[in-house]
Amino acid sequence: MSLACPSTSPGYDPHFICSHLRPARDTHLPLIRARPFSTLSHPFPPFFPCLFPRFRCPHARWPYRKRILEAIYQAKVDGATLVAGGGVPGSLSENCAGGWYIEPTVFTDVPRESALWREEVFGPVLAVGTFHSEDEAIAAANNTRYGLANGVMSADAERCERVMRRLDSGIVWQNCSQVLFPTTPFGGFKASGFGKENGRAGLEEYLRHKTVIGATEPGHSWHWYGQS
Repeated sequence: MSLACPSTSPGYDPHFICSHLRPARDTHLPLIRARPFSTLSHPFPPFFPCLFPRFRCPHARWPYRKRILEAIYQAKVDGATLVAGGGVPGSLSENCAGGWYIEPTVFTDVPRESALWREEVFGPVLAVGTFHSEDEAIAAANNTRYGLANGVMSADAERCERVMRRLDSGIVWQNCSQVLFPTTPFGGFKASGFGKENGRAGLEEYLRHKTVIGATEPGHSWHWYGQS
């Protein structure tokens, strides 16, 4: 999906496996095909992005695509290394012609102070970084003014639990991504908004709470200000 507010980017990989991920990326990125949103006629459940991992839909308007392309250009200026994508698809099928598509884009060696690393691109752009320790990864993930969603991928369940407790975001996915249900609260921390959607917490957003306190008899005192 091209537009998803909880997209988990940037991504942090352990330094010792980063080189092994590139062949997988080079294999799977070309399989992501452009497709008009209107043709995805499946009745979407709450976790519908997971049903179409190999489809990317167009951006809603030309200014959105322009803003993402500007972010990609700025990342190059800031010294990030473009390893995949970075532009507009060269050829589209007839039913995709005219759509505001962008190639799935991956950057490595992204400076931590750059806009790509610290700001939301809101498009199919992934900034990849490496870490040497668990503490380093958590500190880097929390070093942002946003806090909507994170994902933790590991075969070590205890490590997943430990890391998830320390991540400062409203949603954390363990060995999955973009899964949402109407029974669980959805919302972020910090500059990622306030309040919740879905679940009991989402329903409570529509309530007005009123507190009424009364004495059981006239003149009763709780002695808030000492004995009277």
